[in-house]
Amino acid sequence: MKNRILSAIMAFVMAFALLPATAFAASGNETAVVEQVSQGLTDLNNPENWQKDRSEPEEWNIVDGKIVFNVSENLESDSWYDWQGVKAYTNAPEKIYWKATYTLDVTSEMLESENTNLSLWIQVDGPGDNTPESQGDCVDWAIIQFINTSGKEKEAQPKWQAWNSKDSGSWNDIEGVSVEEGTYTIDVVFFNGTLTQYINGQQVNQYSLDENMTSPASVIAQGRSFGTSFGVSIGVPQLNISNIPVSNVDELKTVLEAAMDGDVIELADGEYVLEENISIDKDITITGSSEDNVRIVAYTDQTEENDSRIKLKGDASLKLENLTLTASYAADIVAPIINVTDTSKLELNNCTITDTSEGFSSGYGLISTGSAAEGSKVTMKNCTVNSVQGNNESVTYYVLGMGGTSELDIQDNVFNLGGWFMFNIQASGIVKNNIFNGNESGNGAAINATQLDGLVVEGNTLKDTLGDTRFVIGGDYTITGNTFEALGEDLAIGVYNKPETAAEISGNTFVMDEGSHGICFTDEWGGEAGDLGTITVANNTFEGKGVYHFKNTSWNGTLSLSENSFGEKLALETDAEMSVVLPDGPSKPDYKFWGWHDGLELHKAGATVTVDENIVFTAKWTEIASEEPSEDEDNTESTTNPDGSTTTIVTRPDGSITETTEYPDGSTTVIDIEKDGTVTTTEKDSEGN
Repeated sequence: MKNRILSAIMAFVMAFALLPATAFAASGNETAVVEQVSQGLTDLNNPENWQKDRSEPEEWNIVDGKIVFNVSENLESDSWYDWQGVKAYTNAPEKIYWKATYTLDVTSEMLESENTNLSLWIQVDGPGDNTPESQGDCVDWAIIQFINTSGKEKEAQPKWQAWNSKDSGSWNDIEGVSVEEGTYTIDVVFFNGTLTQYINGQQVNQYSLDENMTSPASVIAQGRSFGTSFGVSIGVPQLNISNIPVSNVDELKTVLEAAMDGDVIELADGEYVLEENISIDKDITITGSSEDNVRIVAYTDQTEENDSRIKLKGDASLKLENLTLTASYAADIVAPIINVTDTSKLELNNCTITDTSEGFSSGYGLISTGSAAEGSKVTMKNCTVNSVQGNNESVTYYVLGMGGTSELDIQDNVFNLGGWFMFNIQASGIVKNNIFNGNESGNGAAINATQLDGLVVEGNTLKDTLGDTRFVIGGDYTITGNTFEALGEDLAIGVYNKPETAAEISGNTFVMDEGSHGICFTDEWGGEAGDLGTITVANNTFEGKGVYHFKNTSWNGTLSLSENSFGEKLALETDAEMSVVLPDGPSKPDYKFWGWHDGLELHKAGATVTVDENIVFTAKWTEIASEEPSEDEDNTESTTNPDGSTTTIVTRPDGSITETTEYPDGSTTVIDIEKDGTVTTTEKDSEGN
C-alpha cells in the first residue's frame, strides 16, 4: 500500500518545483573540487551549494567526501514530504554522454531499524528553455534506493529498487545484489538516449529516453524512516560530462557529431576504420590506452584523391593521444590523413603515424597545412612517424606540409622517412630533439621550406640513413645544436632563399665523408640570392673535408667563419665573388698554428679574403720544440706535398719563419713571417725571375 501511495505522489511531485534553498557550511574534498570545476560544474563538495529538500535533516554536513546527516523518526507519518534530505543544482549542460558516480552506505543500524530508506535522485533534463528549478524540461528521475521494510522484530526484507518514470511511476525490485552491510558504489550512465544503472559494477537497470542529449540537472540525497532515527552516509556525486568512452567506429562518429568543446573521447582497445570523411570544428581530445592497442585506419588501399579523412576547420582544436593512425594507398594520389585549415590546431602526443603502403603514397603529405593560416599550430611530441616514397618522380612526398602558415611544436619524436618530413610551410615555432632516420628507399630528408618565419631547429639528430639533402631552407630561422651524422654524398644544408631579416646556423656538428657537401648558398628553385652577412654561421664543427664545406653560386657579401671549427682543410666553391673571414686553426698538440695557406699565400686566422673561384685553405703549423734551441740553431722541417712539390719550413730562434715551396717545374714560392707577424710572399719561375 505504501509503495502505491509513494508512486502516485512522486508522479505528482515531479511536475512541480521543489522547496526553496537553504545554505549550509562545511569543508569539501579538494580533488573532487578540481574535477567538477574544471568541467564548469557546481562544486558539489562545497556544502554551501546544497539546500534543504522537503524536510531539513538533522546535523547535516559533508565530511571526507560524504554527505552525512541523521534521519529523525516519523512513526505516525506517511507524507511524501517527510523525506529528509538536501539538493544541489549541477550546472551541467545537455550532453550526448554523462556519468554520475556516488556511494550509499548500508549500515547495521539501517538493517536492524524499522522501515528505513536511503537513496540519491538524479533529475534528468532534456533540451529546453526552462530552468532546472522549474523542472519544466525534466524527462526522467534516475533513482536507486535501498529500503528495509521491516525491523528486527519481524522477518527482514531489505532490498534494492530502481525507479521507473514511465506512466505514473513505480519502483522495480533489483535482484542479485547483496543487501549486507557495506559501501555500495552506484554508477548512472547516459549515452545517446540510453540510461544505464550499476551497483558495484553490475548492471541492474537500463532503459531508453526519447532525447539523445540530456543533463543531470540536479541531485538529491534523501533518507526516510517510519521507525526509529538512523544515520545517513551518501558519497558526494562525482559527475563526468567530458570524458566519453567509445567502443566502435559508429559510436565514434556519433560522439564526434554531438561533441562539445572540451570533450575527451576515450577509445576502447581495438581498430576504428574510417570509411567517411570527418570534419571537426570544436575543441576535442581523442585518446587511447596505448599506440599498440588503439588504431585508427584512415585509408585502406586508397586509389581516389581526397581532401582529407579528418579535417579541422575554423578555430578547431584536435588532440590525439596514445593511439596509432595508419593509411595505405594503392596509387600515388593526394589524400592526406589530416588537414589543418584556417586557424585550427592539431596536437599529437605519444602517437604513431604509419603509411603502410608498398610503392605508393599520398603525394602531398600525410598531414596537410595547405589551407592553414596565421594562428594555426601543429604539435607533435613523443611520436613515431613512418613514411614511404611513392613512384611518381614529379611529386614531392612528405609527412607535413603543402604550404600554408603555421606554428610548429615538434619535439622528441622519431621519424623514419621515405621522403621529406616537412615541406613548404611558412613556419614559426620549434623543431627540437627529434631523430630523423631514412628508410630503405634511401630518400629520407628533414626540412624543405624556403619561406620560414622564425622557425628554430634545435638539438636534432640527422642519421646517416637519410638519403637526400637534409635541409632546404630560406627565410628567417635558427638551425642550432644539430648533429648531421655521416653525410655520405649528400648535402647538409641548402640555403635557397635569402632571409627576410636574419638567419642563423650555429653550434651544429657536420660529419663529412669524402663525397659530402656542407652548406650551399644558392638561388635555385625560385629563391632569391641575398647578402651572406645576413646569415650568422658560428660555432659549427666540421669533421672531415668532403667535396666542399661551403658553396656559393650567386650570393654576395662576407661569410664569417671566424667562430667555426674545421679540420686541416677548408674547402670553398663559388661562382660569384665573395669574402670569407677565416677561422682559428684546428687544435694540434705540440704544434703552433700560423695560418691558412691557399696555395699561393698564407692568411692569418681572422683575415678577410676575397675569392671568386674554388679554393682550398690548408692549415699550417710548426712543431713546438721540446727543448729551447741554442741561439744560433734553426729548426728545419721538410715535407713532400701530393703535387710533388717540397715545402721546407725554417723556424729561427728569434721566432721568424721562412717557408719555401719548390715545385717540380723548378718554380718556387717563399713565404717569410717576421717575428712581429709581417708576412712577405716571393714567387720565382724556373729561371729565377
